[in-house]
Amino acid sequence: MKHKSMLCMIVLLLTFLLPWLVFQVMDRIDQSEFHTSEKLITDHGLMDTYPIISDIYANYYNEFTQNEDVVYDYTDLSIYQQPQQDRLQKIKALLEQELSTWMKQGILAPKYLNQQTDEYNIQFGTLHQSLSTIQGYYTLNQIFSIAEDKVISNETTILMNSKKLLRLSVTNDQVKQLSKKQQIKIAKKMIHYYELENINDWTENEFGYESYQAKLQIYCDMISYDDSNPTLMMGIVPLGQYRASSIYDYSLHQYGFIFH
Repeated sequence: MKHKSMLCMIVLLLTFLLPWLVFQVMDRIDQSEFHTSEKLITDHGLMDTYPIISDIYANYYNEFTQNEDVVYDYTDLSIYQQPQQDRLQKIKALLEQELSTWMKQGILAPKYLNQQTDEYNIQFGTLHQSLSTIQGYYTLNQIFSIAEDKVISNETTILMNSKKLLRLSVTNDQVKQLSKKQQIKIAKKMIHYYELENINDWTENEFGYESYQAKLQIYCDMISYDDSNPTLMMGIVPLGQYRASSIYDYSLHQYGFIFH
């Protein structure tokens, strides 16, 4: 009888502890995999050769922390004090330079941003700066036009340390002209834009290209939940993270809620 009671107590204890133990083990595995990924990158020496890799990782994971944004309006910079104006002009110039580079390299057609030439000029829009401990990126939001159910808009995020565009999403009916084959070709051009072409294991996938060595994914993808507002999304993220975040971002920015 005593042994049966002990056995019952052990079974009862395991019933309560097992879910907790499983959670702890899985959490350890997740952390181990994350640190292993970082170790693999370091072992290959890629982070020293390509500092943009650590920049991408740092800013990607930092975005998931709960932080407020400071928002600046490019319509009239005179409302800000001179030091702020100078900083905003510097960021503006870098955004214009890199967006123009994307156009000149055939990554982004000027017409998608209501442009006639490949020299981009920012005359309006809001600039968002995260109030996080890592302030390595800024996001520019622009709405070019809203007519009935048609929207033309642009959201561009730039890495200040690497001086490269991290991602861009443009909503414009004209992006529907891009075939899947053309999207893959654009993603290939983006490898050269990020100066990562010497990494020799880039492999084509459904959304663009991925590298196991660098643990990175470059994507060019069309997302459209209705025929009126197709959105072209381009950028670079840690390997396997594009679809994990892009639908969330698209749903939140375009509609204010998440699709399930």
